[in-house]
Amino acid sequence: LDEAYSAMHSQQPQTVIWSRLGARPETHPPLYYSGLHYWMQAAGTSETAVRLPSALMSLINMGLLYALGRRLFDRRVALLATGLLALSPLDLWYAQEARMYVFMTGVALLAALLLTWQSWAALPALTAVLALGLYLDYTLPPLWVALSAVWLVYWRQSGGARRPFLIWLLSAPAAWLLYQPWAPYFLDVLNELNDIHFFIRLQEVTGLPPLSGAGYLLVMALGGIGLALAAAWAQPWLRQARVQRWLTPLIIVGFALLTALMPIPRLYGVKRLLVQGWPLIILLVAWLLEEKRGTQRGAEATRRDAELFIKILRAPLRLLCVTMRSSLLTLLVVSLAASLVTLVAVPKDDWRTAVAALNARADETAVVWIAPHWNQLAYRYYQPRIAPRSGDEAALRQAAGEDLWLVAERFPSQTPPTSPSEAWLDRERRLVETIPLVRLELRRYVKGEE
Repeated sequence: LDEAYSAMHSQQPQTVIWSRLGARPETHPPLYYSGLHYWMQAAGTSETAVRLPSALMSLINMGLLYALGRRLFDRRVALLATGLLALSPLDLWYAQEARMYVFMTGVALLAALLLTWQSWAALPALTAVLALGLYLDYTLPPLWVALSAVWLVYWRQSGGARRPFLIWLLSAPAAWLLYQPWAPYFLDVLNELNDIHFFIRLQEVTGLPPLSGAGYLLVMALGGIGLALAAAWAQPWLRQARVQRWLTPLIIVGFALLTALMPIPRLYGVKRLLVQGWPLIILLVAWLLEEKRGTQRGAEATRRDAELFIKILRAPLRLLCVTMRSSLLTLLVVSLAASLVTLVAVPKDDWRTAVAALNARADETAVVWIAPHWNQLAYRYYQPRIAPRSGDEAALRQAAGEDLWLVAERFPSQTPPTSPSEAWLDRERRLVETIPLVRLELRRYVKGEE
């Protein structure tokens, strides 16, 4: 559905893409759709053409991560991080998706890289990158807050030079000035958070009133300050050898488990946020691997670490614990296996197959009913022969003639009926044929008794 929206919306004129239409604000800024508009004019509207920019951006991100690793650490850490990113199932998924998330990953990497510059030339460059991020997705402010909190600790540890601090301090306000034409719409989107179930429950539990868009911005700023203070407090403690001995293996094992769980088709809202900072997490893990490999002393220390990890986790993790070389190999194997599962076994929405089946089997006089109604976008992308219909029960009663095909959406835990339309058809019409797909089911209904 999201990819179909990208393709359909990006075919609109630029004046439509850059205008705010409807009462409810668009949940993403216009820059990605605007760029995809020109790309499709040159490359076409096929699945491959629409997804190719994301795939190319993922390759650029690997180069950016390598450059950042070299800048902060050394060539070995940079290579380790780039290898892990290349095999990451999370990055692989969004490198195939016609959405803006992998571009936001590039924004995060570019911003991190520019923060390491010591030249005043970094100020206009960082301002431009942040402005691009604001026009790409509304997640840029929390992403920048988190990145700034970590960078401030790094800056303080590096000596606290004045010029890098001023570059950091001035870049965000300058980018926000460039964002002013679209800033009111961003505040409208923040106001919509009050209608999301998570925030409704949070307000009920805490007793807090609904926040305005400016209020949410203030909460993000305060959260960034708290994160920076926490990182500054924890940094000396985390540098203790005794703490690192326990914490490093836990982080590595946690990273491996999280990587292995990525192919599970759930929590896409969380994954869309996580992918934007995932290369930075990978860089941390690569540094920990190299740091531990360089500080271990002899086989006895390795054996003690392995036994300690096994006691903590109560699992057969000897492959992760014997040496850091085997830990790296295990992480690479886990990432590769999870990526293969993502490619081969993770269910994808199968609208192409559904539309092809209806084009081949449905009579031209039949009705094709879509439930829920927003799935019309995905249906229309594949150029159906029969125009879709959707609506409430009254509209369905009027449209349901002698022959009707329902395109029903099924999630793994759901059993039919999964929509009011399907429930009504099961009561009022006779089901004569079903075509089960991966997450869709085609159901043909006719009038009359069996």
